[in-house]
Amino acid sequence: MLSFSHSLDIIWTSIVAYSMVQGYLLFILFPTYKQGSRHAKWLLALASLLCAILLTEELLSHVVGYEKLPHLILSTSPLWYLLGPVIFFYIRLYATKKNVSLKDWWHFLPAVWVLLTTLEFYSFSGEIKLYYIRMSGKGASAPIHIINFVVFFTQSLFYLASSWSLIKRGSTNEYRKKERTWITQLIIGLGILGVLSFLSIVILNVEVKNLWWVGSTYFILFSGFLLVLFVRSLRSPKDLYLIGKPRKLQSNNTEVALSEAYLSLLEFLEAQKPYRNPEFDLAMLSREFGHSKHHLSLLIKEATGLNFRDFINKYRLEEAKKKLASAHSKQFTIQSIANDAGFTSLATFYRAFKKLEGRTPKSFID
Repeated sequence: MLSFSHSLDIIWTSIVAYSMVQGYLLFILFPTYKQGSRHAKWLLALASLLCAILLTEELLSHVVGYEKLPHLILSTSPLWYLLGPVIFFYIRLYATKKNVSLKDWWHFLPAVWVLLTTLEFYSFSGEIKLYYIRMSGKGASAPIHIINFVVFFTQSLFYLASSWSLIKRGSTNEYRKKERTWITQLIIGLGILGVLSFLSIVILNVEVKNLWWVGSTYFILFSGFLLVLFVRSLRSPKDLYLIGKPRKLQSNNTEVALSEAYLSLLEFLEAQKPYRNPEFDLAMLSREFGHSKHHLSLLIKEATGLNFRDFINKYRLEEAKKKLASAHSKQFTIQSIANDAGFTSLATFYRAFKKLEGRTPKSFID
């Protein structure tokens, strides 16, 4: 009969192995999604790959055993230092629509630093690597490892604070509840990584039996992250890929992004039909959505190429055209149809119809 600890070991191994495979699949699948932000998809793919590789290294050491196959020992330390920047870039894309560029190279300096400090380990033979790990487990860790843990802890705190600051500065009216929940989960995950790295610093030089649960918690965290990614990619890809948010406009040296606000605007117009009110204007729309008139004008211009007046008149014309094309159109005068659609006068209706349709209402009826 299996002991309780052995049963837990089997469950833990199964979860990590399943998530590892899932991580590699997500790395392949994420970029293939046709809609949404290209940067968002690749950042999620990279995060999945990093977690999958870290889980692979853990499974090799746990299941196969380095005692039997020391040549399989790798040093994946630099990959840990890429997780913070990748998640931060994704959150920054969500909050500010600022994509990753070459000028962001400094975010990868911690990973480069750790890579340089582990180059010697890569050159060791399997037997020496195995001896090195045994000595580390007995508390003989070199000072450089403590420095690296401190760097990781500091990095986690930095990205945790920076990510939270981005969300707090962002306009909450733009973000849907589901998206904000997802981003909050990422920030909490960064916080957990920071706490675990701090605990690793504290108990680094004690016996390995007191350290095992920290590493196990790390990998369960990554497994949970991949599971959440998988479920969300099936149920709500819009939350992950930031659909409708990647494009940018430039105006007076300010950057405004086409966001969920525009999609909400379309839903509002189609459901409420406020354009049928002749007094409906940009100021009323601004009060409804909590955005400045300038912001809304830019959103509409970027999405349609029309100014606000032509954009609203297009909706009014569609409303009028439905009645003009109906079998009961002769029951109404053109004046009443124009007024019911939201035009202030018949002359305004004719001008808008001619401008946007290229013909007059009478020629449309004929």
